[in-house]
Amino acid sequence: MAGPEAAQKAIFETFQYFAQLVEERKKSPKDDLISLFAHAEVDGQKLPPIDVLAYCQIIVVAGNETTRNATTAGMLAFIENQAELRKVQKNPALLGSAIEEVLRYRTPFPRLGRMTTTDVELGDHRIPARSILLPWVGAANRD
Repeated sequence: MAGPEAAQKAIFETFQYFAQLVEERKKSPKDDLISLFAHAEVDGQKLPPIDVLAYCQIIVVAGNETTRNATTAGMLAFIENQAELRKVQKNPALLGSAIEEVLRYRTPFPRLGRMTTTDVELGDHRIPARSILLPWVGAANRD
């Protein structure tokens, strides 16, 4: 099986896995995000089960995507900037600031879809409520 069918099957299996895990955490909480989601309340109301499962799915996707993208972007940045790589190799104390710079220079998630909740004026443009926007935050990280 390949293509969209395989993707749908994988998503379904992931949701099944998390549904079982959430039920376990409701009965026996641990110090983890799944327990936090399973017992979360908003305005005194438990989160709906689909919201709990959606949060579980988000941490899988977000954790994988950002880690994978940050790692490969960092490697590419150092391949393209060998002199900077050599500086860090010679002085490991620079590693922390090098990581911060790579995350700025090659952000692991360059675009973030958002929906407006109210009408917004941006310059000469009116953006109606419930409009879908796709800000490219990576474009802001260039000097």
